[in-house]
Amino acid sequence: MINQYELEKEAIRIAKEAEAEFLTHNMDVYEYLHQTCEGHEWSIYTYKAIQLCAECDTSEGEDQLDDVDFRPASFADHACKLAYATLLNACVLAFDNLEGNLCGDEEEEEICAELEKEIVQLAKEEKFTEVKLEGAELEAYIAKRFPK
Repeated sequence: MINQYELEKEAIRIAKEAEAEFLTHNMDVYEYLHQTCEGHEWSIYTYKAIQLCAECDTSEGEDQLDDVDFRPASFADHACKLAYATLLNACVLAFDNLEGNLCGDEEEEEICAELEKEIVQLAKEEKFTEVKLEGAELEAYIAKRFPK
């Protein structure tokens, strides 16, 4: 039976797997979460998707589908996409809340401070008007400038 407790438990399991994949294979955590949720039995089997939608809080998933202006082709399509969005949001939240996860607040602040100093110094030395950030640097910069 799928319920809110089971959803949260599964999200934590997937989040821990994502962290392990990052540490062992350097795979992007959010890409891993996306792929895992997209192929998860709760997202692909209509019966299980309907169970999740009926028994769990799907408000975050509904908001995500509204944001992308999703128009389902059928009831089954809507249930599967809503289950996917709900599971993905639960996994992202679980990853963000993992004890000692790779994106801890203190560590993130330190990285942001270091990056900002480095970027400012490079810009002064080279008289850059633009700086291109990628990957972890971009995420750290965005997290500092736009806190949750």
